[in-house]
Amino acid sequence: MKHSMVRGALLLVCLQGSWVFAVIEPTVVPQGSETYEPLYYTGAIEIDIPYGNGTSWIAVASGAVAGHSRMVLSCAHLNYTKGIGWHGAGSTRWFLQWNQSGKPSNLNASGLTLSGFYRFDGYATLKEADLEDGKSSDQTFAKDYVVHYHVSQNTANGYFAPLLESGAEFLMPSKKVKASFRKKITGYPSGQYSSGDPLNYRYRMHETVPFDNKATVGFDSYLEITGVTTYGGNSGGPIWGWVNGRWAHAGVVVSGDAATMVGVVANHPSGMSLIFSALRDQFPDSPVIQNSVPVSGVGAIPDAGTLTKTFTVANMLGRVKTINLSLVAPHQRRGDLIVTLRGPSGKTVRLTTAVSTARSSPPNLTLSSKGVSGFSGLSANGVWTLSIKDCYRKNTGSLRSASLQITTQ
Repeated sequence: MKHSMVRGALLLVCLQGSWVFAVIEPTVVPQGSETYEPLYYTGAIEIDIPYGNGTSWIAVASGAVAGHSRMVLSCAHLNYTKGIGWHGAGSTRWFLQWNQSGKPSNLNASGLTLSGFYRFDGYATLKEADLEDGKSSDQTFAKDYVVHYHVSQNTANGYFAPLLESGAEFLMPSKKVKASFRKKITGYPSGQYSSGDPLNYRYRMHETVPFDNKATVGFDSYLEITGVTTYGGNSGGPIWGWVNGRWAHAGVVVSGDAATMVGVVANHPSGMSLIFSALRDQFPDSPVIQNSVPVSGVGAIPDAGTLTKTFTVANMLGRVKTINLSLVAPHQRRGDLIVTLRGPSGKTVRLTTAVSTARSSPPNLTLSSKGVSGFSGLSANGVWTLSIKDCYRKNTGSLRSASLQITTQ
């Protein structure tokens, strides 16, 4: 979807005594090459844009799976038309790794209908957005994070890019970022064909070469990257940063018009917290942010020994907010048992303490959603280890059931 901004600058480079314009542009991705990282996180979005008189037109935009295999990030202005407002769920279709020459709807392609979309407050207002005549202002892109979230099917066959924060630190203002840090942009700049691509490449996936141009503060909370253009139509295209040997999702392109030679990236400092607030509002029981995980198995607790079982947590967003443990362990003396929980980071928390054999102890250890402190702010994903140690001989018991209830933030 084409938007123009008259802000931006050209990158000047001196070659053999003369200054020339050096601009990093996206190039078409050869069909069949879209399976390498990060292209296999990138997809085309088709949106039904109503005119308000019972008719509509179909636009193509960009997005990427990031943070979870069922979540697609793109731009809010792709779902907004002045005089009509926000386009609701069911008007947006997702085509993962689309890399064909035509518009998906024209080829009768089968996309995944996305079940929800959410706009975020925090930049300014979006009252100036008008997709019908292309007019825009600084306010057009004022609230430009949107999550298309599908609750029942994977959008990326189980794959998902690292969380937003993993690349965000490399899109800070130029005084804080290292110029040598590599970045790249992928997406579907459907206007790119007018700048040299053959017509049959229209709607094909594009990507820039890795570049190290610094990000600088633009209007409101946006960042500009001068000397980089993705052309009109690539709104929502993901920008990636090379982090620890892989490409991490760092934000989305808001506008990359050819006339300005500038790639603008929306990178709200609390991007994931905004996503969480939207998900909690729409899907308060989503397993992405609230999950119950059963123990890997049950069995006898060795007499004067230790029983160790695990919980495997995957595909949760964010960091631990609360953890509760439910546990049923029949035993002749609950005071013989020490229960500990170790998180994926290696941190271990003791939940119960044994008592001397000289002291009496009731039987049967039962923990009903016992709150576990000490893991707040740590990663929820990974292997959690439950250990039950029987400290004394003679009395025996077993683990009958256990589960972790985890909420993230």
